[in-house]
Amino acid sequence: MIASSLMSSRDPYPFEKFQNDDNFRGKPAGTMPRVYKEATHLDQQKDPWNRLNMTPTLQSVRRRVNHFDPLAPNDALDFELKTSYDQHADLFQPSNYSVLQRETLNLPHGRVLKNREVLSKLPYDPMYPPLRVAEQERRLDPNNVKGAIVGVHTEITNPGYSRKTDGGIFTA
Repeated sequence: MIASSLMSSRDPYPFEKFQNDDNFRGKPAGTMPRVYKEATHLDQQKDPWNRLNMTPTLQSVRRRVNHFDPLAPNDALDFELKTSYDQHADLFQPSNYSVLQRETLNLPHGRVLKNREVLSKLPYDPMYPPLRVAEQERRLDPNNVKGAIVGVHTEITNPGYSRKTDGGIFTA
């Protein structure tokens, strides 16, 4: 008893001791802050998640029941007839070359293989567009002033010195 009373009550190891699950893992689950502001099913109805989810890929469209591809081969004979193999030009090619399709060799085949926009090349440089010459549909008579704007210095005002029929002066 005397030895225990002589010992100091100070902890010689002042660092935090991980004694149980709460101390070891951190704060209890009830005090953890919420990471997301809204529920998952509400967030999935907004962009960009909804836009990405509702936009079909080429593969998902091809897996649908009502998908029909008229260019797809019906059987093994069609598959081999659609190859790029030409028996006259490619006579002594290896046997695996005889079944290569045009899509595999990146030859023009008329099918869309990836969801990529085809960029069309403009016939001119957009920095230097070609000049267009606009021609008049009909030639206007310079002596005909009907429909001209009434003002002080038009042809019908006699360089600003003529009067209207009622005696007044022309105003701009």
